Amino acid sequence: GKFGEPARVSVLDTASGEISPALVVDRIGGASGGIAFDRAGNLYTGNGFKSAGPSTTGTVKVFRKERWQAALAGGTPLDFEACGQTVIDILSASHLGFDDRGSLHVGGSDAFGDGIDVNFAAVVDRAALEKSINTGIPVDPADAAAVLRLDPDRENAASSYAMTFNAAGGELYLSAGSRVYVYRRHAGTAGIRNAAAPPPAPRGSLASAGRGKTALRILTYNVGGNFIADARLDPVFDRILSHISPDILILQEFNAAMAGRLPGRLNAVLGGDWHLFGGKRSGIFQTIIASRYPLSLTAQDTVPSSGGRGVTAALADLPGDRFKKDLYLMGIHFQCCDSPEFRARRQQAADGAAAWIGDALAPGGRIDLPQGTPVLLAGDFNFTGDTGPDNTLTTGNISDNHRFGPDVSTDWDGSGLTDLAPEDPQTGSPNTWPAAGDAPTVRYDRFYYTDHVLPDAGGFVLNTLTLTVDDLVSGRLDATDTARASDHLPVVMEIPPGH
Repeated sequence: GKFGEPARVSVLDTASGEISPALVVDRIGGASGGIAFDRAGNLYTGNGFKSAGPSTTGTVKVFRKERWQAALAGGTPLDFEACGQTVIDILSASHLGFDDRGSLHVGGSDAFGDGIDVNFAAVVDRAALEKSINTGIPVDPADAAAVLRLDPDRENAASSYAMTFNAAGGELYLSAGSRVYVYRRHAGTAGIRNAAAPPPAPRGSLASAGRGKTALRILTYNVGGNFIADARLDPVFDRILSHISPDILILQEFNAAMAGRLPGRLNAVLGGDWHLFGGKRSGIFQTIIASRYPLSLTAQDTVPSSGGRGVTAALADLPGDRFKKDLYLMGIHFQCCDSPEFRARRQQAADGAAAWIGDALAPGGRIDLPQGTPVLLAGDFNFTGDTGPDNTLTTGNISDNHRFGPDVSTDWDGSGLTDLAPEDPQTGSPNTWPAAGDAPTVRYDRFYYTDHVLPDAGGFVLNTLTLTVDDLVSGRLDATDTARASDHLPVVMEIPPGH
């Protein structure tokens, strides 16, 4: 099904000539997980990313052979939420499979959950699985005797593994990114060992873009959990950050466990001291502001709450010899994906942000900014065609007036925020996702700002895949840097001095 809506399992008989697949499992309350069959022909599938629920991300259920085959023969499809038997809740129920001894393999990652279902792959012992099926009690994922956890990639603190079993060689393959790890059993035992863990990649040297120091440069970047957490990508991020040379970074999907290392890393790459403020946790991630300048008026959410991941806000104390006013920052990471529930969450987040800005610009209330203080929203907005949240930010037209109050002005002249919409200088495209090609198709990553007090702001999208050889050489970049670093492109806003 469509991502964000209930998923399903269908069977297409390639030998019959029938072109319409038969539906056997329906109403999975989230995205699709993996599919596997045990020796008895029982069907295993799971919830890969919870949306409607009530099952959670990582729920793996078994459907008896006779039941799913009855559905295949024309019977009623099996309701995932009401039928089947939960055998384990672990990771994201992805890449399900069995080895030749009947152990169940589970891969994937629940990075937006409670932070415990990341950075390993699981092998569920056959005996524990059979006991679960016979007793109706799911396997305890924390039981080390029942669940073997594998994590060969020691350079990435948030790995997500795909798993494949090679029956001919008795080998289990784990893949993460561009690397494949091979596990083989010890001779005469049921255990497995790592047979081929590649050596760590060497750390690269830093580059410098040689930018002038008068304008203020702000970077918004969804780093996909990779920055600092994946040591192999250190040289890649070093080159990107050195080329952009930002004064303020607003990072989404930053691995919260790496926050203590962020100031030192930025000092090593960009120089200087750095001030941090982290937003609400979302699984292992958080939105974080890193600034060369002191931060005050910090907040992790609006009042009333914008919901979900909140809003990561702070006032940056800009140098008075270059700027007349400080800069109020609001780091954004709206709910992803296209379903009625997710669209409603994005609208709530936009309502909360707009109401908060309206409060900040008007005397009284919960927050007051000095007259004329520039306001900037930056981050991963995850807009998927729903125009309501964008309209709320650019007009102040609040959707839920009962919760968030009357419509507001979000700029100092009584108008709304302006969408900066920076472009890739090479192609003219404002799109930022996916970063893996030279023609991304979606503009998730944005800046909204008060253009009445920042009339000369500019910016750009960096995509190293579109740069010429000469540009890459002069910029000290590699062609694949932005494609390797994250699935989002870095986006930059530049504010000239004097404002």
